[in-house]
Amino acid sequence: MSRRPCLEAEIAALNPKAIVALGATAARAVVGRSVAITRERGQPLDCDLAPLVVATFHPSAVLRAQDCREEMQAELTADLRAVAGHLS
Repeated sequence: MSRRPCLEAEIAALNPKAIVALGATAARAVVGRSVAITRERGQPLDCDLAPLVVATFHPSAVLRAQDCREEMQAELTADLRAVAGHLS
């Protein structure tokens, strides 16, 4: 039995072509395991909820970053563009 029946039901109703999990908490909820955003961001994750599942930085993490905000923002933007490119 799934630990995330509400999430799975909502995703099934939408039948998305891609899911972008913003942050580790969202990624864990979607893929069902811990995800290290700094190591796995932007890479397709193994998940049967959508053909493409990607995790990236949560926008609030980017805003809180002091030393590397511009780099994180560029990586978040690149991840979103890559998913958009995959869908077009």
